[in-house]
Amino acid sequence: MMDIAVARGEKGFSNVVAEAVELYLARESSRAAVIEAALSLRGSMSASESDSMMNEVRKVRAAWR
Repeated sequence: MMDIAVARGEKGFSNVVAEAVELYLARESSRAAVIEAALSLRGSMSASESDSMMNEVRKVRAAWR
């Protein structure tokens, strides 16, 4: 971290740590939103649609190998 700070012309690495924490928190927030959106779709397919989709996925995976 000190190397990054020096490359930026900073004397300490507090700003580097603060930036890293901000980026981490932003990504986690975005990740949580994606998970929430995916979970909100639960139950939007009928059982037969789900079974059909899973059969197609299995076929694709078998052909991939």
